[in-house]
Amino acid sequence: MTRELAVRLLNDPDECVVIDLDALPEQYEHVSGALQAELAPLSAWVEVCEGYSRKGDWRAFEALMDMVCDQGTYARAR
Repeated sequence: MTRELAVRLLNDPDECVVIDLDALPEQYEHVSGALQAELAPLSAWVEVCEGYSRKGDWRAFEALMDMVCDQGTYARAR
């Protein structure tokens, strides 16, 4: 069973970006860029971080958690 995360698009709430949590890209910047662009809720960021943790990609996990914990980054993403 594939774990997926759907983030509604900012400009079109009837559409969404689907992120496959079991096949996250090695370049976490692609995912963080999408989350920021669509003003994803904090829970979406945490789910992606957990996905990278399950994958054993601690570099991506730490980088994304740093973004989440940095008030400036999250404030811009809201």
